[in-house]
Amino acid sequence: MWSLDHARIKRLELGIKIMHLAFVIYAIEGAALFLTNALFAIAIARSHRLVVKYYILFAKFITDALSGLAALSSGVGRLIIIETGIEQLRSGRFCMLMPWNILFSW
Repeated sequence: MWSLDHARIKRLELGIKIMHLAFVIYAIEGAALFLTNALFAIAIARSHRLVVKYYILFAKFITDALSGLAALSSGVGRLIIIETGIEQLRSGRFCMLMPWNILFSW
C-alpha cells in the first residue's frame, strides 16, 4: 500500500514540475512577444507618416503586444500561485476576473 501512495506522490510532484516549467516557458514567450511587438509599435509611432501608411500593422502590433503582456502576466501569476502554495478552490468569476484573462479577452 505504501508503494502505491508513494507512486502517486511521485507522479503529483512530476506534474507540478511540468506545470512549473510550462508556466516559465509561457512567461518567456509572453515577454518576447510583448517586447518585439512593442518595439515595432514604438518605431512606427515615432512618425505620423508611418502611422498613416501602416495603420493596420500598427494596430496589429499593439494588440499583439497586449496579448504578449497577457501571456507574461499569466505565466508569472500562475508561478506565484504555485510557489505560494495556494490550494483553495476559486469560483469561476474569480478566475474570469484575473488580470491576464481580462487582457486575453480584450
